[in-house]
Amino acid sequence: RTGVFKISFGVESGNNTILREIKKGLDLDKVLEASRLARKYGMITIGFFMIGLPGDTEDTLQETINFAIKMNPHIADFMMTIPFYGTELYKRIEKEGKLLFDTEENLSYGFYGAKVYYELDNLKADIILKYYYKAYRQFYFRFTKAIDILCSLRSFGEFKWVVENGLNVLFPKK
Repeated sequence: RTGVFKISFGVESGNNTILREIKKGLDLDKVLEASRLARKYGMITIGFFMIGLPGDTEDTLQETINFAIKMNPHIADFMMTIPFYGTELYKRIEKEGKLLFDTEENLSYGFYGAKVYYELDNLKADIILKYYYKAYRQFYFRFTKAIDILCSLRSFGEFKWVVENGLNVLFPKK
């Protein structure tokens, strides 16, 4: 009744250990319930997830993908973790990991680019990139999700955006 029709959830990870590691006080069960209620009341739901968080492994990355599927927001955005200069993560990478790109100036791709900015905790860039693409494919390339997306589109512009981004996931530019 107030005109609100979209709600976003900054979930970051589907693994409780990773959420504690990044100091994200989030109850995943409450996220599922809030998302379900938002859908029930006709809101478009969006889930934001981070790929390559400190402590992530192939198992925790898959848990995040699985959680996104279980949550089933209309839109799931999987973003690369970026260690911004001066942050706790940046300092940790300087001590324990390997910075692959200068994040003080070299952020032309941003969160949505398929670019891995660092390696930490034995999780290599190629694995992080693999799960970045895998997340999009597993989330979006399901019959029920395709129907869900088509039913939630409100304009030709949204349809065009969905097609363009779908093609980027199917045929990534390297």
